Amino acid sequence: MKIAAYGFEIKGFQIPDGHIIENDKTKVSFLPISTEETLDSYTGVILPSGIFESFEERSSYIDGRYVNVHCKRDTLLQREREIINLVNKGGWICCLVDSIVDEVPNGGYSKKSCDDTDMVKKLLNSFDIKRSVFKGTALVKSTNDAFKKYIDRYGVAKTILKIPYRENYDKKILAKSGEAIVGIDLLGNFLFLPFHTTNYSQKNCEELLLELISAISDYLQKRIQEIPEWVSEFEFQEEDRLKEKINSLMKDITNIQKELKQYRNYKGILTQSGDTLKDTVVDLLRSFFALNVTDVEDFKEDAMIRDNEGKAIVIVEIKGTKGGIKRKYINQLDSNRERAGLDPSTPGLLIINDQMSVENVSERRETSVAEEQVNHSKNMNVILLRTVDLLFVVRKFENIENKRDEFLKLCSEGGGRLTFDDESSMILK
Repeated sequence: MKIAAYGFEIKGFQIPDGHIIENDKTKVSFLPISTEETLDSYTGVILPSGIFESFEERSSYIDGRYVNVHCKRDTLLQREREIINLVNKGGWICCLVDSIVDEVPNGGYSKKSCDDTDMVKKLLNSFDIKRSVFKGTALVKSTNDAFKKYIDRYGVAKTILKIPYRENYDKKILAKSGEAIVGIDLLGNFLFLPFHTTNYSQKNCEELLLELISAISDYLQKRIQEIPEWVSEFEFQEEDRLKEKINSLMKDITNIQKELKQYRNYKGILTQSGDTLKDTVVDLLRSFFALNVTDVEDFKEDAMIRDNEGKAIVIVEIKGTKGGIKRKYINQLDSNRERAGLDPSTPGLLIINDQMSVENVSERRETSVAEEQVNHSKNMNVILLRTVDLLFVVRKFENIENKRDEFLKLCSEGGGRLTFDDESSMILK
């Protein structure tokens, strides 16, 4: 078997990049979370829970205690698609389940959900399996002999898995603590086992994986033998329909993931600067607002929004800064407009990612823009649009059919700062 041990370095295991262990039956490759290899090229994948997420506890006098949840969302989407491909080819994934956090404090007595920020959570969600924190130190027992050695050494219950009562998919319980289910196999492809260790050495990790892979191999071999392959010669009519449905759903999932990634990319304008910021903003203007925007490669210092005949109708300047909006940025756009041979009546749009050192959307939005710069932008026929406000503009336009014309109408209403007087009403100050 060709096995991928994925993301173990995130949990603190001291494994060299590209490390491989193998015997006469198995080859295990340790893949870092950022690997360029695809998981669907392996027989099976073993990964710990929590490798795609991190938690940052904060507190303030006004809001009280709250936790920011950071998720490697793009990587998670990519790996999720690879796991689906792997399973469709008959492969398997084994998730080592530590503590799973599905909600965090959000100030005061409120909570916010974070039940989709890790691969293990998303896979459990797909089977509608809820979970809760295990309280106590009850003994964990393997309900299958194949996993007894693994459970005896690493089986500490930290998360209880709650199987929906009415679901009738193929499932087998692998480990229990009392009456609580803490290990399960779904469809013979998705294995979830309790896991805990305080030894993050390379030696312990290798021993863990070899023990686990041996158990999985033994278990799956016996599971397959329960229903031999030759019986597949007979098929029910419903099987064809279900296979077609799976293929259709796979296409839908792929398309939805592409759309989600697009919106995720838009939010990059809060963290980027330089050419990266310009590329993302231009892509947003093109893909979301359906605007004809000159490629930044063709126009180094600024972008142009053009009409259907190619005439420049808005000149765009895109900048990123850790500080606030300065007069020189507005003057630079005006100079570019003059150098391009455009009349001062041609609207200017300064899209600026300001106050980049503020790493919180609400706090970033509350930072001020000097009245002096707002007045200067009015005089220069330049609209100031901060990237944090641009995201709210996008959200406002999501259900508007003619996004292009409505956005151009905004640009033609004169200079000033484009912002919101509340969550829904755009204003030009």
